Amino acid sequence: MSQSIVDSVLRSITPDAASRAAARLGESPSAVSSALGAAVPSILAGLLEKSGEPAALRGVLDLIRDPANDATALRDPASLVGALGGGSSLGDLAARFLALLFGNRASAVTDTIAQTAGVQRSSAQSLLAMAAPLVLGYLGNRVRSESLGGAGLASILGAERDRILDAAPPGLASALGVPSLRNLGATATRAAERTVAAAEPATSWWPRIVLGALLLIGLWMLIDRRTEPPPRVAETPQVAPLPSVSAPPPAAATFRRTLPTGAVITGADDGVERRLIGFLDDPNRKVDATTWFDFDRVLFETGSATLKPESKEQLRDVAEILKAYPTAAVKIGGYTDDTGDPNANIQLSSARATAVVSELVAQGIPADRLSAEGYGATNAVASNDTDAGRAQNRRIALRVTAK
Repeated sequence: MSQSIVDSVLRSITPDAASRAAARLGESPSAVSSALGAAVPSILAGLLEKSGEPAALRGVLDLIRDPANDATALRDPASLVGALGGGSSLGDLAARFLALLFGNRASAVTDTIAQTAGVQRSSAQSLLAMAAPLVLGYLGNRVRSESLGGAGLASILGAERDRILDAAPPGLASALGVPSLRNLGATATRAAERTVAAAEPATSWWPRIVLGALLLIGLWMLIDRRTEPPPRVAETPQVAPLPSVSAPPPAAATFRRTLPTGAVITGADDGVERRLIGFLDDPNRKVDATTWFDFDRVLFETGSATLKPESKEQLRDVAEILKAYPTAAVKIGGYTDDTGDPNANIQLSSARATAVVSELVAQGIPADRLSAEGYGATNAVASNDTDAGRAQNRRIALRVTAK
């Protein structure tokens, strides 16, 4: 298998460059390497998200073709360390690139990288800015050497889609504002498949032409001999059909499971349904006090414990899962961000957890299999310094207490 884009870009970062960046930022070299390892696939995932937007792809191509993107960064990544503060033409180009990809979600992406690598937020921001010219340099080499346009760029991203998403840091889907990373890149994947088909040598059509001619000759012979008595033993020749050309299936964006009860459950690939079933199905996973699964489609009216109507679909699915695993019991935890009075946050989070339990009881789950507790702003999963982080912290989670 050829080297992936992620690996190619990361391998361009020399130990010297990582060490210089670590010294400049006051971080350990291993943490810097981890942050860059999260930043590169995050940038490529952002590109995948834009792959279905022609205007955005044109903007990306303009940046890739900019004279400032001369691949110097790939040849000498240590030179980027001196430009971490900005001000260079390549640094300005990289800033425009990141703004085009992430817009107002850049802060959330930065927080995700910081949490993944265990570095300061300011360091993550600098290392994201360092990774951007490396990605631009790699893509610039490909675009120039292969004379790629928007469709070609989408094609190479589509061909790498799975490897990019596999390397992406946890929490990136939330940072990008998508239900699942598997939602990204369907357009790019189709472009990749069309490119493969278009690249087929012209000579490969000759067997099809010959086969078609043979079929026509055979049909003519059958018509010409229509007055002859049929032979006593007739065997229809088996002719392989020509390959059909059809649109590829859409990228799998959902989890689907038929439960032993016959109920069909669907949800996001990384949603609570799949994770809960996986936990209950796996005999090696034991009940503990730390394994929580966040709901991803449970919403409340602002400042209240009133469930929004669209929340009931996921709660119905969870109820069906609990019916299929009748010995399972769960605890519902409610969480808020750190805005406002801590005591009020505890009360609100408790009321919301209780509202979820009440809905599960209404769906047919015995109350003695359920419990609820509000934790307020404790156990935050993201920074409360940003809107995106606060939104992540306002959540309902589930913990299995008995299997």
